[in-house]
Amino acid sequence: MRQSYKRWGGLIDAVAQCDSFEHDRANDPGLASTFALVDRLEADRVQLAECANCGDFMTVAEVLRSSNLTSTEVCRLASPLLDGLWTLVTGFAPTSCYAPLGLSSTDPDSSTSVTVLKPRNAVRLLARLLQPKVYIETIEWLGLLRCPLSKVLAEDQSLLIAAAGAGRSEAVQYLLQHHMTSGTDIAFEQAAANGYQDVAMICWERCKAISHSVYMLAPPQSKQP
Repeated sequence: MRQSYKRWGGLIDAVAQCDSFEHDRANDPGLASTFALVDRLEADRVQLAECANCGDFMTVAEVLRSSNLTSTEVCRLASPLLDGLWTLVTGFAPTSCYAPLGLSSTDPDSSTSVTVLKPRNAVRLLARLLQPKVYIETIEWLGLLRCPLSKVLAEDQSLLIAAAGAGRSEAVQYLLQHHMTSGTDIAFEQAAANGYQDVAMICWERCKAISHSVYMLAPPQSKQP
């Protein structure tokens, strides 16, 4: 079971690797609560994996909401995977001064509950995990870009173009590696226009590869007599 905690990174992984982990978890209510949350998410991962290319948003949201985790606590745990799940559910990256809509950071209730903001579609859901920070651990854990891609993701251009235009090389590379290549030519233009030469080159190389593939697949032209 300890091995499953490694993917969470941060304090969760560090504590789980300690020789005294089992004793500490049994005697520390805070640790017990944190690892109970992780165990629930891991148990639900089977259900999440069966929801091809979208992730079961409400399953994750309900687990986080019922855990009573605060944004400050998420920051303390320093888990990239958990950070991504928080961002996915709330629409905002965790911070020590997180305040749900309608509450100020000084409100007594502003750090005691998760405000669930469901994205309207799979593209917006994935966008939360790509901008402004890339949460690859969370995308991989949820299986959002498993092949074959859903039609809505395979045809989307907005994520790649936005990432390229903002100079997000990690996001651009990740999307291209996972076959989200629609709009690569426009992404190249956006990156070049905004001065992100490294990103422009990534897109340019993919454009050349796509052009070559199209050429190789094209039927041979018959010779004129």
